[in-house]
Parts: sequence; structure tokens; C-alpha cells
Amino acid sequence: MNKMALLAMLAFGPMMFAQTPMVAQTPPTRGCPNTTVITKTSQTLSPQLHTYLNTLHPAGYNLDSANHNFGDSVRICPCEVCSAMLEIRVKPTHDADIPQNDGYTVGVAPFGHGGVGTIIANGNVWPQGTSLAEKTITINLNPQQLSRILCDQKPDHWLDVYVQDDTMVKWVKLTLTHP
Repeated sequence: MNKMALLAMLAFGPMMFAQTPMVAQTPPTRGCPNTTVITKTSQTLSPQLHTYLNTLHPAGYNLDSANHNFGDSVRICPCEVCSAMLEIRVKPTHDADIPQNDGYTVGVAPFGHGGVGTIIANGNVWPQGTSLAEKTITINLNPQQLSRILCDQKPDHWLDVYVQDDTMVKWVKLTLTHP
């Protein structure tokens, strides 16, 4: 990176990141030489997730309203992944209907409905008997499965995140190691 580009990033970085996901690269390590960290607080939907959410009362980040479904997509450049961890910061909406039945799904929309899309991970956001306090859900994604679905999507490599309707999503963070 040249000096002018670095100065521009330092001077205008906060303005750029307010609208785009934050990406950080770490120095190479042996085996999988690159680590990419993407933190999202603004929404970008893959075409598939946009279609899926269209009839589900879609919600963006920090929408504190029950019965709205959150979705966001991350475009990932490398299709080969050595490890992947997804973190989702959540809290129940103030007018929550039944948060204990809210789930999350990660993969490619429409997540297997109609034989289309893929699920990599899914689970319950607020399992019965757990606190409804704000928390971070940490999901270790299967790197072989993630690599397979990313490499199958040509030319775009999207990972979709969907969270059901009585949960507010504050941010999403994806950490990848890749060749």
C-alpha cells in the first residue's frame, strides 16, 4: 500500500467504515497465512437473502421492534477457508413476543427451503431457562462446508445470516483464516 493510500485511510477511515464493513488483515502465519476479520453494523443483502426476507418483515441492525426478521450477508473473496468463527451480538426487543422461539441460521438463503440454498449452522438464540440479557453468540463454522458452498457460488461468494423476529442484532463479526 502506498503512503498516500495509507494517509487517506487514516484521515477518512471513520467515515468510510460507517457505511462499509470493517476488514482487518493480520500478518501471515504458517498453514493458513491470512486472517480476515469483517465486522458489520450496516446491512448488505445477497440477492438470495433479499428475496427470502421480502415477505418476512425484514429488519436491519439495531431495530428494536418485535416480529421483524433480521438478515445480513457477507461477501467473502476467498472460497477456500481454513477456519471460520461468526459472532452475533443480540438482545431481545423491548416489546418481545416470544423470544425463546427465535432461531438463527447461517448459510446461503433460502436455507434449504424448496431444495435451494444451504444451512451451515443454526440454533436457538434464547434457549429455555437462559437469561434474556444482551449477549454475543459465537458460532464455529465448519470450514470444509463453508469452502464448498463459497466455491460453488460463482462469481459471488455470499454468506447469509438470518435471525428471527423478537431479537435485535447489534453487530455481526466474521473471522476467517484462509490461504
